[in-house]
Amino acid sequence: MKEDNGQGDIETIDSDSVSVTAAGGAIRVEGAEGAEAEVYSLSGALHYRGTDSTIALTRGIYIVKVAGTTTKVIL
Repeated sequence: MKEDNGQGDIETIDSDSVSVTAAGGAIRVEGAEGAEAEVYSLSGALHYRGTDSTIALTRGIYIVKVAGTTTKVIL
């Protein structure tokens, strides 16, 4: 959905449509095309920041923040 805030168009993403899953050694982000995702370890270290929909990482437990949602993922 695009909104006009008087400064131009802003792309907004409905956080209810965002899905974060783990499979095959990777985290998959769906429903948030173009949104920046951040992936953190449980200790708070940033492991990834970007807009890829598939994020390959080593086995572990991660916190994924994308489009206003935060999800814990186990690889």
